Amino acid sequence: MVNRKRLYNISEPIQIFLYFSNIKEFRAIFEFSLFLWYNSIMRRIKMEKKKCSRCKKFKPIENFNNCKNHSYGKSSYCRTCTKEYRIKFKEKYPWKFTYRYILTRCYNQRSDHYKQYGAKGIRNFLTIEDLKSLWFRDKAYLMKKPSIDRKDPKDNYTLDNCRYIEYSVNSSKSHLTYEERKQSSLNAIKKP
Repeated sequence: MVNRKRLYNISEPIQIFLYFSNIKEFRAIFEFSLFLWYNSIMRRIKMEKKKCSRCKKFKPIENFNNCKNHSYGKSSYCRTCTKEYRIKFKEKYPWKFTYRYILTRCYNQRSDHYKQYGAKGIRNFLTIEDLKSLWFRDKAYLMKKPSIDRKDPKDNYTLDNCRYIEYSVNSSKSHLTYEERKQSSLNAIKKP
C-alpha cells in the first residue's frame, strides 16, 4: 500500500517511484504533475488582465511594470498607482530620494554621473538621518527645487561639507572654481 502523505514530502523522482506498486500508477501521477506545471506556465503567458492591489481594478497586463519578485513577473500595483505612491512618498520623505541619488552617483558604475563622482574618488559618509537634519537645518522645504550641494567639490559627501541650496544656483556654479563657487554661494545666501 502506498503512503500518500509521505509521497508529497519527497522531491526525488526515483524515491517517489519506490513508493508505487507499479509503473502505471507512477506514470499517472507524473503526467498529472506535468499537467499542473504546464497549466501554471500557460496561465502566465495567456494572462491578459490583472487586479491592482491598490485601486482594486482589473487592468490590462501592459499597465503593470515588470517585477521578478511578484506573481507572474508583474508588480502588484498598476503604473498609475505606482506613480501616485512615488509622488506622495517623495513629498513626505524627500531626503530619502537625495540619499538614493548620492549612492547612485558615488557607487553605481552604470550611472551617467559616476564619472564625475565615484570615478574621481568621491564617497558618501552621510546617513538618511543626516540628510533629514540637513533638510530642516537649511529649510529646504521652503525652496522651489532643493538640491544637495558640496561646499568643496573635491571633498566627499559629509555632514560638514554638504547643504541644500536651490537647484538653479547649484547647476549654474558647476563650471566654477572652488573660490568662485564659495563667493556665488555667499551671494545666494545673502539674497533673501
